[in-house]
Amino acid sequence: MRQMADGVQVRPMRPADYEPAWQAILAGGWGDRRLTLGFYLRYPPADLFVAEAPDGAIVGTASAVRHAETGWIGLVFVAPALRGHGLGRRLTVAALERLQDLDCRSILLAASALGRPIYERLGFRADGGYTALHRASAGLAVPTQPDVRRLGAADLEALSRLDRQASGEDRHVALETLALTDGQAWVLGPPGTVRGYALRTSWGLGPAVAEDPLDGQTLLDVLLHQPWTAPQVSVTVPTDNAVARAHLTRLGFTERDSLPRMVLGDPVPWRPQTMWAIFNFAMG
Repeated sequence: MRQMADGVQVRPMRPADYEPAWQAILAGGWGDRRLTLGFYLRYPPADLFVAEAPDGAIVGTASAVRHAETGWIGLVFVAPALRGHGLGRRLTVAALERLQDLDCRSILLAASALGRPIYERLGFRADGGYTALHRASAGLAVPTQPDVRRLGAADLEALSRLDRQASGEDRHVALETLALTDGQAWVLGPPGTVRGYALRTSWGLGPAVAEDPLDGQTLLDVLLHQPWTAPQVSVTVPTDNAVARAHLTRLGFTERDSLPRMVLGDPVPWRPQTMWAIFNFAMG
């Protein structure tokens, strides 16, 4: 536990912190993160941290998610009134040290404009980026894709192998957890020979991976050909995947946010042109 000079503590998140944490994030303008936080709280390879003010209020968060030898830092949020006083760095360091204690050889993150100077001072360096695209859900129409089938348990080994070739990470625990219990998953190819997959989680669309650009666009259409209750649809893709960005633009999406991807430690041999959507900014 760290005690800041102003009395704010950075400590591991407890279940009782869940509601005040997502409410603080929402009030701070970062959107509704209750589904993401809820998943991390019950997902063993994730650690969450909060900043607690002297009056007990939650005023900051951070996450550390492990994919075997790689780790991701995310959800580094600080309440607006406390920004610029070092709290973001304290939260980042808490997540960073946790991942280092777990022997992560590479630590990754997607940097906001506020956070990038902090990460650079900690030694992170840029390695590509991500672009988030948005559009209204009303009127979104994509064709059905008859060649795509639902994922089965027998597909998991081939799916994980394909994902590792694209991401450069061993993400099989996250993929299996989300595909089998917390989301919906589709694949291209006969059982055991998966050539592409797409996953829809409780909080959004992705990841999706395919070597062939036509397969990648097909998988984006599968993700988008679902019932929509929210007024907006969002998809985040690697910035270097120009084909994905162009396909989404043709469907009426506009680019809203672009964040650099940064790495500390060993380079990660990812192949962004084969990645058609990501989990989120906190998991890659």
